[in-house]
Amino acid sequence: MVKINCKVPQSFLDGLKEVLRNHGDAVLDRTVSQMAVGAIEADEDLQKIWQDSLLESVEEDCAVLLKVLQKPNFGKGLCALEEDEVEGVLRAISAVRLFLRRAVFPEIPDSALEQGDLALAMLPQERRFYLAAYVFFAGLQELILQQI
Repeated sequence: MVKINCKVPQSFLDGLKEVLRNHGDAVLDRTVSQMAVGAIEADEDLQKIWQDSLLESVEEDCAVLLKVLQKPNFGKGLCALEEDEVEGVLRAISAVRLFLRRAVFPEIPDSALEQGDLALAMLPQERRFYLAAYVFFAGLQELILQQI
């Protein structure tokens, strides 16, 4: 069991859940297609099977992440992640962050996103939430990794 301690405003947490619910298909499709680029170019059938399997895996992982975000005590302090949730949550967070990086912040260098070298006030209002989500998921990923 992994225990994480984080406090998050309910409105922000609700926004994260909405991102997963409303943009889940885009996260899945874009992430899988990015992972699959050039992976198995020689055999289209094998590539299709591999992509379908990867899509199913990412979909399951995102469902686990959503389930964790919906736990009654998540974001209110100490929250426990079951052993069977940890890997799925980590993979889903990676998929969401990859999606945000490529779909929402394509012009921002990876290093700036990773180091938080961005002026929040310089971003349009609609993109600020996504930056906060990106940073939150990075921190959550780090907290989980410290526990395993």
